[in-house]
Parts: sequence; C-alpha cells; structure tokens
Amino acid sequence: MTQAPLGTLMDARLIDARALSMILDISPRTLETIVARGEGPPFIRLGRQRRWRLEDVDAWIKAKQALMATQS
Repeated sequence: MTQAPLGTLMDARLIDARALSMILDISPRTLETIVARGEGPPFIRLGRQRRWRLEDVDAWIKAKQALMATQS
C-alpha cells in the first residue's frame, strides 16, 4: 500500500474510487484488485475511505506509459 504524504492534503484535489475507475476506464472491482496488489497510484486514507490526488494519478499514468514504451 502506498500513501501520499499528509502535508500535501491542503491543496489537493481529491477523487474517490468511483471517479478514478471512470478516469482509468476500468471497473471499480479491477481498481480494487490493482490497489490490493500495490500497483495503483498513491492514495490518501480518510478514515475508511481512500482518496486520490489528481496530480498523483496523472504522474502514475505517465509512469505507466513510459514503462510500456520501454518494453515495446
């Protein structure tokens, strides 16, 4: 499990799992699997809830794209 530093919460635009799954065009269940494997973007825990910073999601997507480009 990866978590973003707490000091970055003040200016963060946060999204929930449903919004993230829509952005990634995957089902919420697939997102849960990715998160359980520790392969998803870093998240912030608010009580029982997970939230993702849009900035972290964008960086994670770019990193995945770069990795795929080097593998092909």
